[in-house]
Amino acid sequence: EAKTFEAQPVPSTCGSGLSAICTRANSKRRLLQDFINSDPEQSGTVHREAMDRIFESAGVHMPEVLDAFTDASNMFRYEDFLDWIFVPEGNPQMAVETKGAQTSSGYLAVLPDHGEVVSKTTEQIPAQILSGYHAALPDHGEAARDMSSTVVSECFQEAGKAHVVDLEKRLLTGHGQLPEPVLMRTDPEDRSLGHELRGVSVHHLSTDFVKKVEDAGLSYDSTVYEIEPKVIRPSGQDMRCPRDGQLGTAYVDSIRGEQHAGMSNIMLSYTWGYRICDIVESLVAYCRSENLEQERVYVWICCLCINQHRVRAVSSVRSQAVVKFEVFEKEFGERVCRVGHVMCLMAPWKNPFYLSRVWCVFELHVAITNKVRTTITMPPGEKDGLQKVLCDRADGIGEVWTNWGRVDVESAQASVQQDRENIMKLIKAGLGFAEFNASVVARLKSWLVDSCEDYLRQAVDGKASIADTAFLSVCLNLNRLLRWTGEYDRSAALLERACPRLGHIASEETATLIRQVGIIRRKLRNFTGAMESFEEAKRMSEHIGKMETPDGALLLMNMGILRAEMRDDEAAELFAEARDVADKIGKLDTNIGGLIYQWWGYFERHRGCHDQAGEYHARALQIFQKTGALERPLAKSMYQEMGELAQAKGNLEDSLEFYKKAHAVLIKFDLADSVEWRPLADCIAEVEQLLRDRTSFPAP
Repeated sequence: EAKTFEAQPVPSTCGSGLSAICTRANSKRRLLQDFINSDPEQSGTVHREAMDRIFESAGVHMPEVLDAFTDASNMFRYEDFLDWIFVPEGNPQMAVETKGAQTSSGYLAVLPDHGEVVSKTTEQIPAQILSGYHAALPDHGEAARDMSSTVVSECFQEAGKAHVVDLEKRLLTGHGQLPEPVLMRTDPEDRSLGHELRGVSVHHLSTDFVKKVEDAGLSYDSTVYEIEPKVIRPSGQDMRCPRDGQLGTAYVDSIRGEQHAGMSNIMLSYTWGYRICDIVESLVAYCRSENLEQERVYVWICCLCINQHRVRAVSSVRSQAVVKFEVFEKEFGERVCRVGHVMCLMAPWKNPFYLSRVWCVFELHVAITNKVRTTITMPPGEKDGLQKVLCDRADGIGEVWTNWGRVDVESAQASVQQDRENIMKLIKAGLGFAEFNASVVARLKSWLVDSCEDYLRQAVDGKASIADTAFLSVCLNLNRLLRWTGEYDRSAALLERACPRLGHIASEETATLIRQVGIIRRKLRNFTGAMESFEEAKRMSEHIGKMETPDGALLLMNMGILRAEMRDDEAAELFAEARDVADKIGKLDTNIGGLIYQWWGYFERHRGCHDQAGEYHARALQIFQKTGALERPLAKSMYQEMGELAQAKGNLEDSLEFYKKAHAVLIKFDLADSVEWRPLADCIAEVEQLLRDRTSFPAP
């Protein structure tokens, strides 16, 4: 239906900020994105309070204009307003009727969903259309400027009338020389088409995209490197890009429909060396775990959302260097913040390839620095492999920690050395390498805990079949992880949920689980409850003849730790008994023996027997060096205990060195301070002050 637009006066006082919005395309885009983020229903309106907040952050103050676009229910029609501000500057009397749905005909003329435009003044229309086109679609400015008056006049087959769909196609194709279909930036059925944050749905990836891969003769195991030239680029090679008007479009702009593409709510951080099966299955698993519709989860993936035809055109390293790193960093940071959720795909779990690529490290750095929601995920196959390690071995978490302890972003590489240097400078000047590594480990840990808890929940609820021994192994590994990170309440809840699974059976597994309950009770300073649990575990172990076992030795040690914290001399007898059991079963030279000696030294230090404590510490350290335990979180308590002893003996320099070693482990593995010792930061500060005092006031 044709619409008639008549010139209406614009409010005489526009206030501050309008000129900047009208003349800078990035300001318009950012403003539009802010409104869209506040309008999840895509109604074209936001509440006046949201509008005030958005304009305040943009530095815009023009109350008369904004009031004109606010209805009786206090809803601000931002789509109408944005149409209006696209009126070319210098022609402020151009067609606007703020009380109705009619908007600037200059902008309207280049929106194909508005159909036919009618105006009383035929001479104004061509200039108005092109000016509106320049203002509304700055990416197409060059194409519009090159249009001759002949092209425009051809669209006006009758005086004063033009079918703007026809005009838009001509503007995008260049004199209409390319065959249909022609992509248009604005599509009433696909509003995100051509938007820089347009992403591919998980539904599309798991269906149409996978089929295209197979139709191209490639396997589901193919990497992105293999798929890009045979699937990604060919999909849009004969289509006109809705972003720059040139031939060849990004994959995401070659597909249609809300079930296939939309505004991204996840940015995937990954490497092109990953297999497409791992990418797709990880995203599908995420949607299922979060109960999300795959048709409504849109993912910004660089290989699909960046126009690879343009990338190929600028392929040499020398050409790429034209874009300053600072400019790229700013643009990428804005994209990360606007999407609001970065998902890092890491594989394999033992040594993620992701962390060896400097650009992946950069993406993670930007997300962490900007406090953007960051999720670490792994392909289902990797998740199964990790869970198998935790099921098969009660000390499986040790292997996990060993691998995560090798996380070192400084070793990441890039094909362009200058890129690597720039990114490393950013990290060093920001969080620093140690803290950044710790942030990565913290997110890996969070993923592991969530995965294991879900696994155990399914086992408890009968949704997964798992043997008692495997169930116990996962419980022990997860419980140890939660204890190290100070999440005692969460650990207690885990054990409370797990106990009914094994509590009715008198077995070594049940005794071990009860011992874990005692440890958590001790950590929570419930000494009476802890003693009850330990005694119950001991009675059960003696009943089934399992005291002379590794778990029996650890049970005696735990009872000794409890007595040591209660400053009860009976602790020495329990540590001696634990040592004898470990020696009898050949475990004294393992971590079990090391732990017994470490805690025995802890007890002796507290009762003032420093020489005896030093002897036990030396034995523990020797064992841990042999077993490699000092590369794991266990090193934190060992070093801190040695620092406490050195300080008690007056060796401040040695004490400070041990405290700093303990602190480095705490940071590296994202651990918490242990309840058995003082906070490490306080220990370091105290010793540093004592050293300063000793320098300022030397002994006579």
